[in-house]
Amino acid sequence: MVEINELLNIVIDLICLLFLFIARYRMQLHRYRLMIYGIILIVLSHIFSVIETFILPDFFNVLEHLLFNLAMVVITIGIYRYFLRKRSGS
Repeated sequence: MVEINELLNIVIDLICLLFLFIARYRMQLHRYRLMIYGIILIVLSHIFSVIETFILPDFFNVLEHLLFNLAMVVITIGIYRYFLRKRSGS
């Protein structure tokens, strides 16, 4: 059975992703590409969390956690690249 919090995560993720894409194109936030990739990976992770309830639970569980961890790595690299590297180079 699908838990309500997993469905709410997906709904909130998709709403945030929509606003992020709108902001990206209106404000031309093209340099934050890694952050957007990280958020997309989190959304996919939450989608796989729901899918694992129905089919191949072990496979989608591993895929869910793998994508979430990869998202954290991508976001960390993005934070370093966009915010911390400029300070250390000054």
